[in-house]
Amino acid sequence: MLKKTRLILTLLLLLIPAFRNSAQDSNSKFAEFKNELLPQVGKTVTVEGVLRSAKLGWIVEFKGWGVYLYATRESDASKMNALNPFKEKPVSVTGTLRYFPKPPVPAGNVIEATPPEHFYFDVAEAKVVDASTQESVVIRETVGKPLKVSTAPAECLATFREFFHYVQRTKPSIVTDETAQRRWLSKNLVEALKQKVATFKEQPNDPDFPGNGTFVGTWDNPSTFTIVGSRRYNKRAVIDVWYAWGKGTNYPGDTRLSYFVFVYEDGAWKLDDVYTFRGEFATAESLNQYLSSK
Repeated sequence: MLKKTRLILTLLLLLIPAFRNSAQDSNSKFAEFKNELLPQVGKTVTVEGVLRSAKLGWIVEFKGWGVYLYATRESDASKMNALNPFKEKPVSVTGTLRYFPKPPVPAGNVIEATPPEHFYFDVAEAKVVDASTQESVVIRETVGKPLKVSTAPAECLATFREFFHYVQRTKPSIVTDETAQRRWLSKNLVEALKQKVATFKEQPNDPDFPGNGTFVGTWDNPSTFTIVGSRRYNKRAVIDVWYAWGKGTNYPGDTRLSYFVFVYEDGAWKLDDVYTFRGEFATAESLNQYLSSK
């Protein structure tokens, strides 16, 4: 293995062919792989795959590509040879993820031996274990994202604005307006609302009886709200709403962050929860949990 692999990247360049036309450069799958790994560069991560011999050293293959594992200093030669028993075995490698960018194309008709664009671990810093015999004692961080994350779709944002406009009024009340419930609330949240309503003997005279304001998440309405961000995770979306209280309110100058959580259900986006973060005048709370409690 050592004879095949140079330990210093500059020496490796003398042994490998030109990679300018490599599949990684032309294959869209590598672009996806690259997009997943780039945000992790410089961080300590764990990857799992099969350890195989490669021209740059070792490579941990997964998702059709892989992360290289080689020595950047000649003094680490023994560490490369120490991995021979793991060859062709499933391994788990933990280390600082590094990135070698695509080399520039040389001017003219010069043929130059350059390594391909790739991700790698320094063998001196990486920890390699046999994944087939490793006992699971920790929850390991993986590099690739299991699902696509994007901003909340326009339909979801429109649903939030319509719903938020509705609950700013006192009447009609979403507690009794079943049409509004079917339109804007998830089945789970509708059921939780029914459970909470059933716990009140003297409704709606009880001051704690749910109302439209319950869904705003404040008893004293803020002066303004701002959508400061949003995310979509498959069939779930989160809209970040920033409240601010101005003059004439009980909390002038106060601000608060709430998450409005939507779920895609029956072909439409429905509110499933509202999470309020702890603030100077508020405790952290989940609307769904509050309604479900007795």
